[in-house]
Amino acid sequence: TAPGIVSLSITGASETSMITFGPSGRIRYTDLSTQNEKASYAGPGDIVGPVLLNNNLNIAGFKDDAVLVLDATSGKALSFYPARIPVMATQENDAQPVWLEKNEADEWILRRGPVSTVGFVIPDKSNVTSALGMGDQIILGTDSGMIYSMQGKNDASTVTALLSYVDASSLGIDDIVSDGSRLFLLSNGSVFISSGPGKAPVFAFDGLGANRFAVMNNSLICWSTNQTLPVITVSFDGETRTIIYQPKEGVRSLSISGSLIAMIEGNSFATVIDTTSAKVPFSYSGAGLQDALLFSQDRMVVSKSSTLRSPYPLILINTRTGETVPLPVSGELCFGIRQSANEREINGFLVKANSSSSTSLVTITLDPQSISSVAVKTEALYADEDLVATVLADGDKLITNLGKNALVEIQTKNGTQTVFERGYSLPLKAAIMDQFLASLNYDGSLTWFDRNSGALIASASITGTGAWKEQ
Repeated sequence: TAPGIVSLSITGASETSMITFGPSGRIRYTDLSTQNEKASYAGPGDIVGPVLLNNNLNIAGFKDDAVLVLDATSGKALSFYPARIPVMATQENDAQPVWLEKNEADEWILRRGPVSTVGFVIPDKSNVTSALGMGDQIILGTDSGMIYSMQGKNDASTVTALLSYVDASSLGIDDIVSDGSRLFLLSNGSVFISSGPGKAPVFAFDGLGANRFAVMNNSLICWSTNQTLPVITVSFDGETRTIIYQPKEGVRSLSISGSLIAMIEGNSFATVIDTTSAKVPFSYSGAGLQDALLFSQDRMVVSKSSTLRSPYPLILINTRTGETVPLPVSGELCFGIRQSANEREINGFLVKANSSSSTSLVTITLDPQSISSVAVKTEALYADEDLVATVLADGDKLITNLGKNALVEIQTKNGTQTVFERGYSLPLKAAIMDQFLASLNYDGSLTWFDRNSGALIASASITGTGAWKEQ
């Protein structure tokens, strides 16, 4: 028998019966072998966060600035306790409801029915969003992502110190890049080199102010997205460092073509740098610029946001003459463009906001000699905005995190999609090695995949003490 909306459910020890409770206030007991309702009781409706307690004889939850306790076998209210938006932490064998709430001093307190602890503050000043009673401990989850534990025994005068289950000083990985056989990791100004999962990366050098880098020939190009720091080349051992350009703003994006670099400073300057001479042969100013990609020695493609005066989000610039030609590609914004395996193709994302916003992963085929022959092929579509999506070309396959979920591999020939298993964090960007695919995640961790099978091998991170943790 359909129980309606359910916010609390549990089966008996033998799993032959089930109790359900929901916003309607109806408590139902169901025989799972026959699917028939055994009993039903009417209780108060619209109770938030219901939990079972007192060996499943009572139900507790929050309503009208109070925690209510109901008789689970009649629906009658047994008691209530004034409360301020509680986070329930009640265990099945608790005789009274247990929860956390904030007091008038904006401190957290642990309540057990009418008794409460003194106020305390979460170490990182975050707010409790979830709680779980485990024996004599209360486990707290917070909006900063931290997890703490505290003693669950009630004491009106003291609170035991909160212990962290997560190293708050973890060193996140800022960027990753591969030369094929090795993976370079940039973390807090230090560079590490990895040959793959199974062992810790080798420390290479430190002292960088950059938070982004890329491989160029036998060196690294390093830059910062959030500070006005020089763009430099660094040898793989860190011994040789050369400043090649001083930007006026943080570098939004950077791409490499031979000995030339194209980059966007802030969102208004596109600059070409010749790394052999450290000179700037060309620059362009505009509004809402996203990415710059050198399509040939004297052709640069710039992606941007469209405007009434410039309705196309992709333009082709002759870096020798300065001539600018809009490409006939429709959309409100184009971003994340990268060179495809085919030298006449680029991959990127188009945002369209007509009746509803959508983000498309596209392959754009260009012919600099015939602008009218530009072709746009949609490889994948996400029915919402995803302005931080990335794409990486791997032969005739594309690897993308479009959709704010797991990495997806797309076969461009037939459109077949393969979803990679997700680690414990959302993927930010991918890098390809001979045998492995590495995913840099939003929390600064790294996930290793087998390149051929796509199987998840391990997830890894750098602890606050600098140790490599892989599992």
